[in-house]
Amino acid sequence: NFQISKYHTWFHLGVAHWLDIAMYKAMQRIEKAVELDELIPVDASVKYSSSAVDTLSIFYQIKVFWKQLSWPDIEGAFTFVAKIMDDICRCSVHYADKMGDKVATMGESQNAYGKQFEVTNEWCLAINNIDYVRQSIEPFVSELGVDDIVKKLSAVNSETAADHCKQTLQLVVDNAVDTVKNKIIDLLDIVAIKMAPVAKRFLLEGAEILNQDNSHIERLMQYLDGNLITLHSQLNNDNFDRILTILWDRVYDILTQVVNDSLEKRRPPNFFENLNNTLKILVGFFKQTENVQNNDSYKKIKRVLELHGMGTEELIHKYYLDRLNEQTSPLSPTYGMLTIRMQFVHYMLRIEILNARNLMPHDSNGSCDPFVKIHLLPEEKYANIVKPKTKIHKKNLFPLFDETFTIQLSKEQYELQNGILHLIVKDEDFLGMSSQFVAEAFVLLSEIPRTTMETSLHEMAQVHLKLTKPTNQDTDIIKVLEHRQGEKLAKDFIKRLKTKMALPASSVETHNGN
Repeated sequence: NFQISKYHTWFHLGVAHWLDIAMYKAMQRIEKAVELDELIPVDASVKYSSSAVDTLSIFYQIKVFWKQLSWPDIEGAFTFVAKIMDDICRCSVHYADKMGDKVATMGESQNAYGKQFEVTNEWCLAINNIDYVRQSIEPFVSELGVDDIVKKLSAVNSETAADHCKQTLQLVVDNAVDTVKNKIIDLLDIVAIKMAPVAKRFLLEGAEILNQDNSHIERLMQYLDGNLITLHSQLNNDNFDRILTILWDRVYDILTQVVNDSLEKRRPPNFFENLNNTLKILVGFFKQTENVQNNDSYKKIKRVLELHGMGTEELIHKYYLDRLNEQTSPLSPTYGMLTIRMQFVHYMLRIEILNARNLMPHDSNGSCDPFVKIHLLPEEKYANIVKPKTKIHKKNLFPLFDETFTIQLSKEQYELQNGILHLIVKDEDFLGMSSQFVAEAFVLLSEIPRTTMETSLHEMAQVHLKLTKPTNQDTDIIKVLEHRQGEKLAKDFIKRLKTKMALPASSVETHNGN
């Protein structure tokens, strides 16, 4: 028998060397293909250009060589096919890098507003090209006959060893696909980074202009819209969704940075109001309405914009609305209770102050000289309303007031949303020259019963209000008001608030005694 056996082993080193040369030449050809690519679709039916086709052609030539080689030794075949797969994956990553470099400076221009980046068809083709090559990796591996090699391996070795080899090859492929996919994401991120300075400029200009006609916000939306139209028309759905998310994250980061910088510079409320309006528009534009609902970062920045965008009067009233909600706390009343009756007869508010119980002592002798003042909030809306008060009850922590007051409102004042009845218990000092804050209670005007003239105030149910006093100086609203150092209204409010929070004389003496 003159048949030569195992002659293929003579060529093992030669094949390995040939594969190294093939890898080197493939890299060179890929670079040349990218260099010659004019980034024009190869025909009207597809959205990729010549270099993507050339790269797959290079891969095809390697596959043809492997098929023609028909290496007989199954273990050697596995070694070679593993190298081919690894080389193809490296070539795919190399192609992605070169394609990214080619378009890196495209789309940049100068206009009347400064430097500007526009997404071009070339950028989109580069992304599509890389994705086209990425999608070809797994089918190419399958065409190399990997499954057949693994099947034969299980016959020669154990099935466990064959499975391990299969997993190793699959890991190589998965890593390559993920790496190329990340290259696409990197390119999309570069697009967003290049668009960021223009978006930031429009954001700042739009927020800074008082009583603006929204032209800067419109320019921002036109800029984003124009680029997204290009991206949507050229990219596949997956990549368009990716760039939409990346762009939203980038614009949101810019907005957050602008907000933080503006807080340090103590921008006026209208600046933050404009930014808040812009944020609403952007959330809708990027289709993020559902996504932001449970996003803590978004909730935080939204609240900052809302609070800093409010006028001082509006902010103070929001503070009182929050204080009203504190009354509903299930905790036992620390500062006592106030009992009243209330009714609205047309536009006339009638209030009967009945009594107070368990008031906190405010005098050094452990007593209190209480009286109740009646205010309506917000003060600027009820500026013409008289602020009645009860008589003073000397040395009494359980005063029986039994006094009735009538306050006439206008139609506008009666219909005002979120109007508040503010009842303040105060302690008259022993000289009668001043008074100290004891506690307070709040009632929404909208919750006061509406009756006819025939219904007597004495027929109304008694309402027991828990008396409270402000104790937390670290709320968001107080921080915003403290931020407005140069505004008299805010400054005076904070000063009054700190006075309310001060400990009464009796508490101070008790504390010192301890």
